[in-house]
Parts: sequence; C-alpha cells; structure tokens
Amino acid sequence: MSRSRQTLLIAVLVALTITLSTRADYRDNSKAIKVSGGEDHTLVLTADKGAWGCGPNGGYAFGYHYYGVLGTGSEDWNLKQKTLVRVHDGAMGTESERLENINDIAAGWMHSLALDVNGFVWSWGWNSEGQLGDGWQIARTTPVQVLRGEQAPEDPIDPDPNLARIIAISAGRSGRHSLAVDANGYAYAWGYNKYGQCGNDVNDCNEWTPVHVHQGAQPVDPNDANDWLKHIVDICAGSDQSISVEKDDPSDPNFNGCVYTWGTNRWGGTTPGMME
Repeated sequence: MSRSRQTLLIAVLVALTITLSTRADYRDNSKAIKVSGGEDHTLVLTADKGAWGCGPNGGYAFGYHYYGVLGTGSEDWNLKQKTLVRVHDGAMGTESERLENINDIAAGWMHSLALDVNGFVWSWGWNSEGQLGDGWQIARTTPVQVLRGEQAPEDPIDPDPNLARIIAISAGRSGRHSLAVDANGYAYAWGYNKYGQCGNDVNDCNEWTPVHVHQGAQPVDPNDANDWLKHIVDICAGSDQSISVEKDDPSDPNFNGCVYTWGTNRWGGTTPGMME
C-alpha cells in the first residue's frame, strides 16, 4: 500500500473513531426527559441534567438580526443547527465548559432559560427588552445568571445578588418576557412589558430584572397581606400575555386552584383576573 493511501486510511480511521466516540458519549447520556419548543429553536433536557439545543441560532425581526439562542457562544444569526449541541456553561464556569445540573428548560422566541438544581435561573440569547434578566441590554451567546431584582434575599446579612429558590420558569414561545415562581409561591416577571405582561401594574416599559407580579384580583390572604400574587405553583408566558395557576387545597380557603392572567387581551386570550 502506498504511503499516501496509508495516510488517507489513518485519517479516515481517526475521524471515524472521533465520530463514534462523540456519538457514544451523546447516546450514553442522551435520554431525553423534557423538551421545550420555542418560536424556531428547540431545547432538550437529558437525564444527566444537561441542556441541548438545535434549530436556528438567531434570525431577523424588527429591523435587526438577533442571535445566541442556542447558547453555544456563536454570534452567527444565520446558523442553522440541524443536530443537538450542548449549551455552554457561560457564567456557570464548569470544568466541562457545559451547562450542568439543570432541572428545567424553557425555549422562547429570541432567548432561552434554564433552571438548575439549586433553584437559580440561567438565560441566554437576545436581550433587547431585558428578557434575560441580567440588568443589561446585551445579547448573551452563553448563559448568564438572572439577577434577584425585587426578590427579597434569603439572608439579608449576606444577600445573594441572583434570583433564587425558583421552582418554575417560562420563556413563552413567541414572547420577549420571562416568568418564574419561587418556593414561597411568589411570581416574578422581567423583559418586554408594553402590554402589562409583567403584571406589576405598569406598561409601555421594559423590566431589566425580575419584578413581583402584583396581586390584582386575587383575594387578600390575611396571613400574607402584601400586594403580590401568591400561592402560585406553575406559570406560563405567551406572546404578550401571562398566565399562572394557584395552589389547590380544599382544606385551606386561601388555596383555591384559580387561574390568573394578565397582559394583552386583544383576542380574548387573557381574561382579566381569575378563572375558577
């Protein structure tokens, strides 16, 4: 066999070995336990608590190109990822350089969210209206941590600057705002708020860090008299509207399992107040 053919054969074998090794690594850890479909891109959560993405890394909207929704570090808005790629660690700073210990994922339109096992929220993608919740208006091609905003710190003496104790997240499918619920049942919102979709009794503005969703039509709880929506167990962001579900407990009159909505109501998609 000629030297050139030997060299070619070795190169092919090396390439095949790398390919099979990569596929084996993906296959061994790729049992999907949750998926989230955004406007164009898809996120997948695997059994090893890793986050993966596929689809467009960006697009064109409102006269500008947006990018970074796959969280791989790429600013290529025209990139079309046809197979799953691992979301990079970004500000998490792991040794593997991959986002790790993730419990939940949420794909939006121009951005993505992930919830880790410690109750912290990570975000990446376009940030034109503050939908990443990091206090900036800068696109992030790898995950950054969502700031605390109006959430009270668990330890006032040594407050954590980041949103914490979160149990549910939503980025909406075609919206530019984000929602979260913490372990105390309070709801938070950040990002685009032109139509009141952040639920904090204002509109025509953007919220750069999380704000409390206000109580609205929810009955006052004598044991918790603040003006915040409370006892929430799940939440969902739409395009320009939001919806939440209250805890249901027949033994407690404060937990009625009601559904609360806020934001735009142009087509009846949001019924103000509550629904039984």
